[in-house]
Amino acid sequence: MGNHCVLGGIRILGKFPGHKSKEKDPFLRGRNPPRINHAIEPSGWHTKISTDGSAVNNGWENATAGIGVWYADGSARNIKLSMNGQGPKPASNSRAELGAILEALRQNESDDLEIDSDSLTSLRAICTYADKYENLNWSDVSNSDLIKSILIKLRTRPARTAFKWVKGHENNYGNIRADALANAGRENDTQMREDDVEWVDNHEALQDGARLQALDASHTYKALLRWHTRKI
Repeated sequence: MGNHCVLGGIRILGKFPGHKSKEKDPFLRGRNPPRINHAIEPSGWHTKISTDGSAVNNGWENATAGIGVWYADGSARNIKLSMNGQGPKPASNSRAELGAILEALRQNESDDLEIDSDSLTSLRAICTYADKYENLNWSDVSNSDLIKSILIKLRTRPARTAFKWVKGHENNYGNIRADALANAGRENDTQMREDDVEWVDNHEALQDGARLQALDASHTYKALLRWHTRKI
């Protein structure tokens, strides 16, 4: 474990013993996470886009949501999709905001990318709290499925990614256009695709299990309860 203490190196409650990748110390990153409002110097092709999400009847069973990704007026790459709100994950503004970011990453596999979003909550979940969520084995983390998919994209794409927070519904033209696309997306028959749960949870880009030092009694109890009551 090098300079790390013994407790810091123990992860529990996961499906596999330790980090899924056997080629690296679980504490070492392949790359540092993106930061909010940290510009990247363009090198080669650099893409700047705006993302937004929209929901009505936010969080209720009858909620409808849409996502919008805006490149430029009239661009064939602009995206407007609806979001499935059925089952245990009802459509909401927060899910739509994260969904728009995920779709933007899916559409840009190799370009250096700057993503503008008016959802500071989403950006903090991705850029600031992701390590904490992993160390807690995603216990009580809302929209963990989308955040995991976003982290997989960020950790495996060969290009750089930067996020910028913009104030919503103000004078930022890209945000206004992305909001319009998201509103239109609610009525779109084409839905945003959700990643397969097993593929996400077993992906080597994600840390497996909970870090022992990060757990308190409450998190441990909830994790054990979920394990004990799981379907066999």
